[in-house]
Amino acid sequence: MDLNIKNVESNNNCAPERFSGQNFKRWQARMKFWLTTLGIFYIIDAPSIPDSKEEPGRTHALKVQKEQDYLCHGKICSRLEDNLFDIYYQIPSAHDLLYALEKKYSTEDVGLEKYHMGKYLDFKMIEGKSIIDQTHELQHLVLELNQAGIPIHEKFVVAAIIEKLSNSWKIFGLYLKQKRETISLDDFLVSLQKEEKTRERDIILKPPSSDFQAKANVVLGQKPKFKKKDFQKKSNNLGPNQKIKKDKSKVECYVCHKNGHYARECFQRKGKKGKSFEGQVNMTIGGDSTASRGEPESGGRVTKKDASVAQVCGQGRVDLKLTSGKVLSLHGVLHVPSSGRI
Repeated sequence: MDLNIKNVESNNNCAPERFSGQNFKRWQARMKFWLTTLGIFYIIDAPSIPDSKEEPGRTHALKVQKEQDYLCHGKICSRLEDNLFDIYYQIPSAHDLLYALEKKYSTEDVGLEKYHMGKYLDFKMIEGKSIIDQTHELQHLVLELNQAGIPIHEKFVVAAIIEKLSNSWKIFGLYLKQKRETISLDDFLVSLQKEEKTRERDIILKPPSSDFQAKANVVLGQKPKFKKKDFQKKSNNLGPNQKIKKDKSKVECYVCHKNGHYARECFQRKGKKGKSFEGQVNMTIGGDSTASRGEPESGGRVTKKDASVAQVCGQGRVDLKLTSGKVLSLHGVLHVPSSGRI
């Protein structure tokens, strides 16, 4: 008794899913396996036994056949969805029931064949997902095509997987293409699995970048945020070679205590020499050995270059001896008691 219960439970575990109108060939194959384990699949293709009252043995065989057919018919109907059960349970025999289902839904699988072929051709592997998982998805599409009566050779499957690899796997795929020996699908999947494990290990063992090491013990502060309404760019209206001019009218020199120049520009500063003129090239300015002065005439005041006023001590002629040997005479030269010139 216990053995029979265990057999019934194991047979129920082999039962296929309920048929909803799709993937009929898959459901048909599973149904055949299940009915075979139950020992009643033979009744579908068994020839009918004519009824004869003269032969009691034939009558008993006919009774057993009807019981087996009724049991097989009930098992098939139990694996149909409710909407299909309401349509097909009225068909009396198991043979006629399977024939009606095959006639109806095997023709619809022809359209699914084109659908599966399109999915197979459009399949592309993407980054960020396990290459093995994506390969299994492609193999599943191949199995669906095989079940639909479209067998695909193993070599073609391997070549298709190589062509559908993502960009980061293109070099590895090119390496497999250049191999002269034929590689089986199982060996190809093992190679993909090894390569994926190696890449995962390299990512784990990869050292951090130099930028990260440089910032290991550095506390980065937040940069000041400027609001657009508070931050306004000032323009100085200067060209690329222009300089900012400073007003010296209010600047007081701490050497001569006069306005208009800085102390570093003052002629009265100790060790400061007057600026030479462009016209003094090839001239010598010095003592009496190179220049002679006329008789001075005193009187009046003059304003010097630095805007200071000086008393004129005299006026006369100055003879300058040039390095060429010639003499240059300057008339009307004013003499003032200052180290600078006017």
